[in-house]
Amino acid sequence: AALLRLSLVREATVHRIWPNRVDVRIAERQPAAFVPVSFGPMSRYALIDSAGVVLDPPAKAQFNLPVLQGVQKGDSQALRGQRVRRMQRMMRDIGTPGNGISQVDVTDLDNLKVRLMMKDQSFLLILGDHGFAPRLQNFFNHYQEIHNRIPWATTLDLRLEDRITAIGEAPSAQ
Repeated sequence: AALLRLSLVREATVHRIWPNRVDVRIAERQPAAFVPVSFGPMSRYALIDSAGVVLDPPAKAQFNLPVLQGVQKGDSQALRGQRVRRMQRMMRDIGTPGNGISQVDVTDLDNLKVRLMMKDQSFLLILGDHGFAPRLQNFFNHYQEIHNRIPWATTLDLRLEDRITAIGEAPSAQ
């Protein structure tokens, strides 16, 4: 019971092997993303696993994980887990090209959004709820054209199969 109270322990079993041995097995929680955690006017980042358990990051560990937006303070563990698993499903679907994704917004489970750096520009890409890999590949295939035609565009809707839509307006000429 004491081992299970540790936030990084997912499962623990202790067996006594007669006459003088004890077998302890521990399954560690695997962090899936960072989540912002607010403390009044201040905030910091914690880790979250696929079950929706919020974990304190170990003191000297380093993780290459995205920031997960859309997990709210009052959400149940089951809802947090659902949001994490939706992000994980999307990341599996995307595969290696997803390594550049720094942030995933799962506020609306039917309309995922990701933050992606391309060269020196950050893009918010609206991906929807399926077909993540082809939509992201479509963006990569047309990136240079997008950059040349609408260099101001930083929010792009990729949900339609035959087009990429820029959200927002061009800055006014001065």
